[in-house]
Amino acid sequence: MKALFITIVSVVSFTQISFAQEEKNNIEQSPVLEKLIELKKKMGPNENMDKIFTIQVFSGKRENADITLKDLKTKHPDWACDMQHEWSNYKIRIGKFRSRLEADKHLIEVKTEYPHAFVITPTK
Repeated sequence: MKALFITIVSVVSFTQISFAQEEKNNIEQSPVLEKLIELKKKMGPNENMDKIFTIQVFSGKRENADITLKDLKTKHPDWACDMQHEWSNYKIRIGKFRSRLEADKHLIEVKTEYPHAFVITPTK
């Protein structure tokens, strides 16, 4: 009797495993989603390439701006650093990043030295 019970349990378990492997999933995609995907393909990947993100690390007097700019060029020679004069302040901005994500990654590093730094998208 015990052998018969073990045989039946084994057959049932094997049958369930076999059926589980044969199961197929059908995913129906919304027609609206398909249209959006096609529209994105037509727009292409370079839709926002004119948008460049940068990190502003300083805003203040000219003397302090010169010191900050020199310090940045020494510590990060591979990044683009520039000084701009807006109204009565001089602003130091570093980096030219193609995406906000890339700029945010560098911002984490920059904030250790310049805690008031933030990401901006300069206007043309």
